[in-house]
Amino acid sequence: MLSNTFLGFIIFLLTNSSLLYTAHLIVRRFVPSAPTASRLVSTGTLYYAFIIVIFETLSPFHAITRTWVSIFCLALAFSTHLLLGKYRDFQAEL
Repeated sequence: MLSNTFLGFIIFLLTNSSLLYTAHLIVRRFVPSAPTASRLVSTGTLYYAFIIVIFETLSPFHAITRTWVSIFCLALAFSTHLLLGKYRDFQAEL
């Protein structure tokens, strides 16, 4: 019982952090000179937009399960990291 809860928590953290990382990279790429507050709001907006896009993409295939959502989030983060990895700068947000 506890291992199932722990596994769900790890998957939750992994999927959400990968979406947040993807949103961070895209915002740093397209609006690097915007004020910090604007970049943070943009990151949050993209984060929620990615959630909607993932569910809209997976729903025609009836694939909205923990496994497929996690795979999709990790694939999205990995591909964004390969394309825009040079824009990761977490110190610029502080």
